[in-house]
Amino acid sequence: MYRLLEGQCIGAAVALIAIAILYSTLAGWVGPNLAGLAGAAPLRFLGPLEFAIILFGGVGVGAAAGTVASRAVR
Repeated sequence: MYRLLEGQCIGAAVALIAIAILYSTLAGWVGPNLAGLAGAAPLRFLGPLEFAIILFGGVGVGAAAGTVASRAVR
């Protein structure tokens, strides 16, 4: 069970890092256009707290869904 949760955390972290890299790459290209839609505040990617909430929330939802699916198969 521990290795499964570890794999989920690693996979989720890699996905969020890939999204952050994509965001930073595209922010310079479309940033000025999107900033006008978002208001006066500058665009930014997720902060550390939001990153952790998404990471552990996704792991929790995935673990719960996996538990429900495995019990339905039995």
